[in-house]
Parts: sequence; structure tokens; C-alpha cells
Amino acid sequence: VYFEVEADKAGRGRVLFVVGPFYDGAVRLAASVTSTLGGVNRVVFTFASPEDERYVGFGERFNSVDQRGRVVPHWAEEGSIELGFLRPLFSFLFDLFPCIPALTPEYALPGGETASYAPIPLFLSNRGYGFLADVPHPSHFDLAYTHEGLWRVAAESTQLSAVVFAGPTPADVLYQYTERTGRSLVPRPWVFAPWNQMTNYSQGGALDIARIFREEDIPSSVRAGSLHFLPAGDERGREGQLIVDNAFLHDMGYKSLCYYNPRIDKENYEDLWNEGARLGHFVRNAAGEPYILNVIAARLFVVSILDFTHPGASAWYGDILQKAV
Repeated sequence: VYFEVEADKAGRGRVLFVVGPFYDGAVRLAASVTSTLGGVNRVVFTFASPEDERYVGFGERFNSVDQRGRVVPHWAEEGSIELGFLRPLFSFLFDLFPCIPALTPEYALPGGETASYAPIPLFLSNRGYGFLADVPHPSHFDLAYTHEGLWRVAAESTQLSAVVFAGPTPADVLYQYTERTGRSLVPRPWVFAPWNQMTNYSQGGALDIARIFREEDIPSSVRAGSLHFLPAGDERGREGQLIVDNAFLHDMGYKSLCYYNPRIDKENYEDLWNEGARLGHFVRNAAGEPYILNVIAARLFVVSILDFTHPGASAWYGDILQKAV
């Protein structure tokens, strides 16, 4: 069903709204706004929200299971940090300076308590349906926060497309959602066992702890190390010892993990960066040159980011990954 609505003021343009079946168990809602005057920067859908309705999902979140009464943004960003279990140690500050909200969870740095590495604009309602904001633009859900009896979804765009999954159970919603998006493969058994960093133990280093775990029959399948190949170069000068250590861990039945980021440090891996730049494998700026990004982590990194859409970039990066294998 198509609706085309003219604005009530001349020059304000029109709204095209579409409602129709998407596939079995799902309905598509879509709206597109055109304006001859410009100035349209978002599209919003608003729905009734009974006071007993609950909203769960939204990808990786750490603040709550039920998000009712909150605004949940959807844009991949750095996870936030707040005081957590150290909060009682700073309680005197709340008494002395009640005007400093930056110490409360909702003002966690840098993006607030709902910041997420892996946001998914999908929720499941206890009323039996699911809702997906199917847009590539920044979006957010206002879940009875601004208006107690309403929830709404907004996209920072002139278009908003959404899918409503009929359910009627949460399991049905997930089935309908993954039928379209694809379903995850079942991971290997070792993924489900306890992981351990094996650091900061008084009994010794990582290999000592790995041995003690086996001797004491303490379940663990993974040594989750913090070694960064890219962009940090933590392996440099330690290659031989890392081979020996990993062989020990593998012999004892552990998987040994490390970090790779698709970023090449211009200073730490100068030859590799020059090669990637020459091949055109980095994200480029408006001048067509490799985009340089300053990243602050354990130290300052001056990096360029892999452009996996560039022909040959994926294979080139795959060859780099083989170094760890």
C-alpha cells in the first residue's frame, strides 16, 4: 500500500509512505521525505507503548536488559567506561559536588552507558513482535523516555525503512529475522569453555598458570592474550619465544588468541604502510591520499585503515594475518 502526503505548507515537499508484506511473517514500513526547501534531517516513526511493554535486544549492551525508559542510539563506537565497582570510593564527591553528573553511569565516557561496539537496531517486545530499523544511517530508539505512552524510532536521514516481525514469540521473531539476515554457524566446542588471560597470578606467568589449571583440573580452553600484532607490533623481537610458548599451550589443549586490527601504523610498520599505500589498499581522503588517523590506546598510533572494497586488499591483509598462524 502506497501513501503520498503533501505538506501543509507550500514548498515543504511530500512524504511517500509504503506498507506491505516483506516476506513470510514480516511487514515492511518505509517512508521517504522530499523537500524543495531542504532542512529535513531525520524521519521518525512513533507507536503506542503500553506501560507494561518491555524492550530487549539492540545488540551488545551493558547497561540493562530491558531498555524501557531509555534512549538507545545505534552507531558503532568505543565502549564507555564509568566508575563501576569503584563508585563507593567516590561517594563523598557526590555529597560535596552534587552538580557533577559526569560521574553517574549515563554520563560514562566517551559515549554514555548505552555506547556499543556492536549495535543492532532490532528489539523484541514482550507483546510478541520484533522491530528492525533497517537503515545504514545513525538512528535511535526513544523507548517511552520522552513520552511515557509512546516509543519511537528516528533515523538521521530523509528515509526510514523498518521491518516488523509478527512473532508471536521471541523465538519466532529471531527465526524470522535470521531467515532473512542469515544464521550463525555453531562455533567449535572450545569457544563455549571458560577463557582466561592467565596474567596477574601470584603463582607465576601465563605458562605456569596454564600448567596449574591442567594439574588442578580447572576448566579453561583459551589463553586470551593481549598481544597486538597490528598496529602495535608487540611481536617484534619476540617471534621465536612466541612460537615456543604457543606450542606449549597447544600441547596442553589451549587455544592462544591475539589481536589484529585492520590498521597499519605508518611509523611502526613503515615498509608495510608504504606497500599498502602504493597498492591503494587504504581508505583515502578527498585528495586521494591515504587517510591518516591518530589513535590513542596504550600509546599514540598513526595509522591508515584497510579499504576492503579495494581490489586485492582482502588478499593482501590475509597474507599479513598468516604471520600469526
